[in-house]
Amino acid sequence: MKLPTILLTLLFAATLTSAWKLHFHSTDSKYVKAHGKRASGCITLLKSYTAPTKKIYWDPTTSKYPDSVSFIAYESEDCSKGTGLGTFYRIKAKKGDIKLEKPLKLRSYKVDPSGGIDVCKS
Repeated sequence: MKLPTILLTLLFAATLTSAWKLHFHSTDSKYVKAHGKRASGCITLLKSYTAPTKKIYWDPTTSKYPDSVSFIAYESEDCSKGTGLGTFYRIKAKKGDIKLEKPLKLRSYKVDPSGGIDVCKS
């Protein structure tokens, strides 16, 4: 009777492995936290998160999966970066806080397994 309980506990613990973390902190002291194990598709930030972002916390560390290298933050809600649809920022950084020189009005993001730091305006 105890063996199935122990196996279930171990299986559950294995699903709780560490995951990348991404926290957006706004100028009005609100924040959004996200996490995952692999690269993400487009994720739209909460509708209530409307103030510009002043700081981002990034921890790319994962266990049992290759670490993500960067994330891309978008001014558009649907990760659009085409002509006239806004700016996007590819950020490659080690674990820690990323303080933005100028607060940015970010609306969506993707966690990207590829690399590169660039700021692209469309």
